[in-house]
Amino acid sequence: MTDYNTGLISKIDGSGFTDFLFQSHNLTIEADEYEAKDENGNTVAHVLKNHRAKMTVEAIIPAAAKVPVPGETVGVKGISVPTVTAAGAVSGDFKVDTTITTAVNFKVVGTPAINQSGTDFTKATFDLARYLVNEIPT
Repeated sequence: MTDYNTGLISKIDGSGFTDFLFQSHNLTIEADEYEAKDENGNTVAHVLKNHRAKMTVEAIIPAAAKVPVPGETVGVKGISVPTVTAAGAVSGDFKVDTTITTAVNFKVVGTPAINQSGTDFTKATFDLARYLVNEIPT
């Protein structure tokens, strides 16, 4: 029988954020798409450039915890993202897997937020990005 994951298996590694408890995350792979059309409007060339992995995270954070800010590097364990050559060839896996123990580094982008309510734990939300062609950040 096939095994299915329940709950979250990804987690932050190092950088002082190891006590964050992921509540949800959304991991995506995207690229900029370019098309060239002929005089009849038919696509004659199609190119994907600037491949990147993006992740939106919501996590319960410890009291008085520092939240990562734009530009900081955060490692995430339990995921795998592909690599892409400058020519656009994609290799490797895009998956969530408990056996992956090497962290994938992401840069914090966007606007991190700390969210509090009278009925729940303090949570942080933040967006992460990793460019796959040049593996930024390394």
